[in-house]
Amino acid sequence: MSKSGKIPDDLVAQVQFLSDRTCCICRIPNRGIQVHHIDGNESNNDIDNLAVLCLECHCKTQIKGGFVRRLTPDVVKLYNKSWRDIVENKLLPSGDPNTLGEYKREVYLEISLTCHSWKNNYIILYPGNFIGKDDTEYLDIWEKMEKKGEHMYSESEWKKYLPLFREAINGLIIKFQRIIMMYSDVITPEFKTLLIRSIRQLETDQYFYLSFPEMLNIFEDKDRAFNIRFSEVINNLSYLAHKADEMSERNKI
Repeated sequence: MSKSGKIPDDLVAQVQFLSDRTCCICRIPNRGIQVHHIDGNESNNDIDNLAVLCLECHCKTQIKGGFVRRLTPDVVKLYNKSWRDIVENKLLPSGDPNTLGEYKREVYLEISLTCHSWKNNYIILYPGNFIGKDDTEYLDIWEKMEKKGEHMYSESEWKKYLPLFREAINGLIIKFQRIIMMYSDVITPEFKTLLIRSIRQLETDQYFYLSFPEMLNIFEDKDRAFNIRFSEVINNLSYLAHKADEMSERNKI
C-alpha cells in the first residue's frame, strides 16, 4: 500500500482498521488500497479526513465529467462515514439488539442505494426530465421511469446506453455478489434468494442488450424489443430496492 503525504504509520493502521482494509466506495475486499486525503490537503491528517480507497476509486476522485462522474470530497466523506459505521457494527460483539438492528439496517440500505446508483446513471443519460409537475401521477420515480421512458432503436441510441448495460450492470452484479458474501450473517435466506434471482435477471438483460445489434432480424418490432430491455432492468431494481427499504424499516431502532 502506498501512503499519501506524511501520514504517520500508526494513523495509517488505524484508518485501515476502521475500514477493515477495504475501499469505502466500491467495498470490494482484497483490492490494493491507498489512504486518501478527502479534502485534497495532504497536511490535514485528521482521521475523519482520511479514507481507504482502492486504486480504481482513488483515480475517480481525479476524474471530472463523463459517464464516470468525479468522486467529490463530499461524496467520499459520506461513503467513508457509512462504511466505517458498517465495519464498526460488524466488528462489535453480537448480543446488543440495538446494535444488531442498526447493522442490519445499514446492510439493506446499502442494497437499496446500489439499485439507485443505476437509476441515477439512467436519469443522467436520458434526455427527458423525470422531475416535474406530473410526479403525483406516479407512485415514485421508478414507476415514472418505467412508464415515461421511451427508446427507439438505432445504432447511436444503442451505443449511448451501452455503458449503462455494460459497466453499470457489471458494477451492480459485483456489489450484490459481495453483499451476499460479506453479510450472509444478517441477510435472510429469502432475501438472498431475491438477490440471486436479481443477479441472474441482470445478467440476462445485459446479454440481450449487448447482443441486440446481431439479433435484429429475429424481432418483429425492434423498437418494442429494445424498449423492453430498459423496462425489465427498471422493474427488477425497483422491486429489489423497495424490498430492501422494507427490510431496513423493520430493523429501525
